[in-house]
Amino acid sequence: MPPNRVSAALAVLAHSPRRLLVINTCATRSTKTFVYHATDNLTIHRDMHVECEFCEEQLVTASGAFHHLEGGCCEKSNTNGDTLARQIQKFDIDNILTDIGEHNGGQWKCSLCSKGFRTRSALVMHWNSPAHSSKPYHCINRGCDKHFITLSALFQHLESESCGIAGFTQIPLYYLRLTDSIHNGEQITLFDFGR
Repeated sequence: MPPNRVSAALAVLAHSPRRLLVINTCATRSTKTFVYHATDNLTIHRDMHVECEFCEEQLVTASGAFHHLEGGCCEKSNTNGDTLARQIQKFDIDNILTDIGEHNGGQWKCSLCSKGFRTRSALVMHWNSPAHSSKPYHCINRGCDKHFITLSALFQHLESESCGIAGFTQIPLYYLRLTDSIHNGEQITLFDFGR
């Protein structure tokens, strides 16, 4: 857990009555449970600041917004985990988020089985077929080797700040840039992730 979160929780405690501390939302009553609660459950006490690009539902985190789409919960989009994955793979030509394969000058090579394809769309079709069921998303920090089954899981990893790629407050921007790229049919670039 990042030290700045612990410091923030302890600073609140320093300015609070020591006998009884109650958080109205969830009735945390002791100093020890408050420090745990404030450091591990911060999203409970955050304002909603990420909006679904389709239905305008207010969500707390970018990972929550992607979970909303992947779960098919958005009534105004025809998006679920599979369709979102296909859209990401279609526009992630430089493998910023996905590991589906790369172009070797003559053909597109699958990163899992090394099978070659003439077009990237053929590689994407191969990747989405039953030939491979794996974790197509990877952390955008090339020094981190974590892979994820869903985009929301990748964004939860980024929001945790565990690999140091970005601060929690930057992640909603990544969500907006990524969904804009998908909506506009544009290639996903490192700029989308502040790089």
